Amino acid sequence: MNNCIPWVAGLFEGEGYIRRVGSRHRRFQAELSLGMCDADIIYRLNDIFPGQLRTKSGRKPHQPPIIEWCVTGQSRVRHILSILLPHFGYRRAYDASNVLDYIDGCYSTQA
Repeated sequence: MNNCIPWVAGLFEGEGYIRRVGSRHRRFQAELSLGMCDADIIYRLNDIFPGQLRTKSGRKPHQPPIIEWCVTGQSRVRHILSILLPHFGYRRAYDASNVLDYIDGCYSTQA
């Protein structure tokens, strides 16, 4: 698995999302997601880091469906981000660090 980590980090650099989802009245949920038309890439990612797979129709009628890989849950997101973080560029490392800080309770989730 170790030789796949830079590959996964590269996918996130180009196609992935690292985010906090929530509202003022609800505790946030950490989420990692990555979607693309290349199903074989998503299936390989899912073999490395198992998650939920969803299929969405393409934005235009002639486009193939988009396969989306998604992981939620603070412990699972923390685990994956801690592995990928050293391989991220500045922008993704910043996003990952912010989500990890929220997971670890460094910031209040109250507005």
